[in-house]
Amino acid sequence: MKTQFSRYPAPAFILGLVAMILLARLLVLGAFPLMDPTEGRYAEIGREMVTTGNWVVPQIEEEVPFWGKPPLMFWFMAASYSLMGFSEYSARFPSFFLSCFTLVMVYFLARRILNASFALMSVLFLSTMALFYSYAGYVAVDTALLFTVTLALSGMLCALISESKSGRRWWSYVFFLGLGLSLLAKGLVGAVLIMGPVILWIWWNREWRTIRSLPWFTGLLLTLLVAVPWHIVCEMKSPGFLDYYIIGEHWKRFTVSDWEGDRYGSPHQFPRGTILLFFLITALPWSLVFLVTLIQRPPIREISKGLLGDRVFSFLVFWFLVPLLFFTISKNIMFTYTLPCLPAFAMLLARVFLIEAETEHQDHLTTVSSNLIGGLALIVPTIFLLAAYFVIPLLGESRSQKELAAQFMNLDFDSDAALIYTDRMPLSGDFYAGGRAIDIPDENPDTILSHLKDVDQDYFAIEVDDLESFPFEGLALTTEVGRFGDYILRREFDPSDLPLKFVLPATPEEYDPNREISTMETAPRLDPPPTNGS
Repeated sequence: MKTQFSRYPAPAFILGLVAMILLARLLVLGAFPLMDPTEGRYAEIGREMVTTGNWVVPQIEEEVPFWGKPPLMFWFMAASYSLMGFSEYSARFPSFFLSCFTLVMVYFLARRILNASFALMSVLFLSTMALFYSYAGYVAVDTALLFTVTLALSGMLCALISESKSGRRWWSYVFFLGLGLSLLAKGLVGAVLIMGPVILWIWWNREWRTIRSLPWFTGLLLTLLVAVPWHIVCEMKSPGFLDYYIIGEHWKRFTVSDWEGDRYGSPHQFPRGTILLFFLITALPWSLVFLVTLIQRPPIREISKGLLGDRVFSFLVFWFLVPLLFFTISKNIMFTYTLPCLPAFAMLLARVFLIEAETEHQDHLTTVSSNLIGGLALIVPTIFLLAAYFVIPLLGESRSQKELAAQFMNLDFDSDAALIYTDRMPLSGDFYAGGRAIDIPDENPDTILSHLKDVDQDYFAIEVDDLESFPFEGLALTTEVGRFGDYILRREFDPSDLPLKFVLPATPEEYDPNREISTMETAPRLDPPPTNGS
């Protein structure tokens, strides 16, 4: 007896389930602090855009350019800050917005390809994949890349299946717009992930005449008009940008396994082919369902051949494969690099489910899709929501500067005081301190003492392991006000509140860092005592 699609969850049920899952994700956008290094860095870059008014050159600190990524995601964050103020919620909202828009595009594309049932299943699968759901509210540029790649490839596929000349032309311009935006989202890698599926599809289907009918000349002009002006202006305002950005970020990052030129971190090195393992993890639970299907139903190979033999679904196959194949040859990868292939995987999986529902076979996949699809869809959102309230906040104690910066802001009565990190500063510190945090490279003692000699009552954030290397004069002139994860926060004494008889210890041995110094006991003298030979 033929299995009917009615055995699957009803369309209204799927729509309600997706809405509930996304609403839950929206509500926890501000449930935990921004995490270093990624969230803290990118959130601070967006904040710098608003406070400095410089929307051309991304900056990690004022007058310190960030050349690692183009500005599209930072523009979205700056716009969000302008509307909602500075907060975790407003920093993460652009990722949520772009993820929802990606789901809308997938629904629209899938409906044009087949029908509403296929579209709803595709949206359900994509919205409940581990990486998609977790990053639909994470401060990163990857969601902007996902959005632009989906926009471009959806436009191209709609152009290819459009029956009217005007429709084909209009959708082609959507493709070229998405291509240009991808260059502003994550650079040339976006163009590779977009043009790769198109080129392979043309070669596989021999669609030379169809592809030549597209407005390539005016379309590429649109792409250049969208992407090129920013690159030119950024190089003019920040010389050296193009050399680092084009050669370093787009060539050496992927081809040099021990590349040491990364200004903003170290390369993530993995054996070649690790991206396939990353895909299996990031597409859970549906990647596991697909693997079970392959094992229990060998004739699935026939379905694969059918997909490749279809001019529409073969496009989705290449959309899915190109990111995995491209990053297979690279050692410097991250698990987020699988994100652009997930929309295509969701649509392909939905098609396999529907094909199974239309066959005579009653196998494991049909049973799963009939009885457990709703439960499977809830696995990732449930785990994430529990983690958002009970696990991730605990990580925030060691991976975020929110509490330390809050203590600085609460105790500070000097508007000119700074929160000084004596080594490399986690950028969430600058975000939460409202741009008043600075760092002292390599714990330079002369720079530390120069801050102690100025008129401001500064605060020093010192890593616990670095306390012994902090100048003993600095320990004598500051007092501990709290410990936050790996950091100790010390406040500089206010000389105006102290008597004038204190002589700074001549040697570290004369100073006991565990003794609290009473403000009525001593007053600091900033110059060290004279030596015997002076």
